[in-house]
Amino acid sequence: MSNYSKSQAISLKELVERSPLLRFIIDLEPVVLDVLHQARERGTYCSRWAAYSALKVACRDLVGWQAREAQLRGSHYHEAVMAALDALLPTSEEWGKHTSALALYPGGEGEY
Repeated sequence: MSNYSKSQAISLKELVERSPLLRFIIDLEPVVLDVLHQARERGTYCSRWAAYSALKVACRDLVGWQAREAQLRGSHYHEAVMAALDALLPTSEEWGKHTSALALYPGGEGEY
């Protein structure tokens, strides 16, 4: 279960500052920070679901039972990163508004 509220947008910096576990994960596996940064880039994915799924796959070797770092193979590390992704990704409603607005303007970001 996520400890982060979707009612208010949270920055990545705030998220990391609030979570000693997330800081620990990033210290051991800095690539996790890159994945979390990608959660804010809407233009790459066609939907929230597609973004979450792709970023979850990107974390496969970083946290959880397949982690490169033996210390990060616990499920609680995987859950912490997935909760952070959930908190960082815009809601489906916000995502839909963003992609609808892009469709109205020629030359908008990418295709969806």
